[in-house]
Amino acid sequence: MARRPRGVAGGEALPGAHQVRDPGLERVAGRRREQGRRRLRKRLLRRDRNLSNSRPPPRIRAVVFDLDDVLLDYDYRMRTRMRGAYERAARGLPDHLRRRAADGTIAFIRDLMARHAWEEAEQADWFIKPLADLGIVDGELVAALCDDIDAHFDTANRLHPDAPRMLGATDGMPRCIITNGHSRIQRPKLSQLGLDDGRFDEIFVSHEHGIWKPDPRIFKLALAVTGSSPAETLMIGDNPYTDIAGANASGMLSLWINHGGISLPEDGPEPTWEVGGIKEAAELLEALLEHRRVPVRNPG
Repeated sequence: MARRPRGVAGGEALPGAHQVRDPGLERVAGRRREQGRRRLRKRLLRRDRNLSNSRPPPRIRAVVFDLDDVLLDYDYRMRTRMRGAYERAARGLPDHLRRRAADGTIAFIRDLMARHAWEEAEQADWFIKPLADLGIVDGELVAALCDDIDAHFDTANRLHPDAPRMLGATDGMPRCIITNGHSRIQRPKLSQLGLDDGRFDEIFVSHEHGIWKPDPRIFKLALAVTGSSPAETLMIGDNPYTDIAGANASGMLSLWINHGGISLPEDGPEPTWEVGGIKEAAELLEALLEHRRVPVRNPG
């Protein structure tokens, strides 16, 4: 039996019949194919960078750290502060609702951070939606929670359990901290963590210099202190749009701690290395400083 030509619904194909092409659809399809090829090239490039055995790792002579969610255990800080705030300011709620509201607030804040929408939300927003999700609409409670957070802003600060490993690996070499924020918030953190004891060559708090990451000028201040070239200086941070973009603009190497396992847009900043947590960052840092070739996980 003769096979029916593909695409013909029934009967015989007309002699010389051909498919009519829409130029507009062809252009759209062409753009999609090119976007797919670019995404593939980007994934392969990131894989080659992360699988360090493809080439010898660069010689790193200085390291610059971010503070929050890199050295500071931000999960512990947020969990302790939010649960404490609900316990103190929402005594009228049952225990199980206070716990659920606190967990909802933590999840809400983490989502803002993952979407890099932190500056789009007011402090009251941290509580309004999580409470509304539980059927609670109470402006006075929201105000009390905000007041409690402000009153305890410098509490619940501790080093991440894997931070000492990174500090030990860089002991004796030039290193700095660059942290965005106001002095009244960041300096107490540094003091409570014991990081302002002279172990760092310099600590740059953006508010004190009037320069905020990703402005390359604050990275250049760090390079002036370490005395290292950008190509032999590593920036370790968790925010691709401040830490990684700023390091890239300064010509520095960059290690992105991608806590949320998010995927950056095609035009997003490209880190030299990417890992999924602080433990993996410590392992990679040790490998780089020992000039070893060690493959690391790429969440993207």
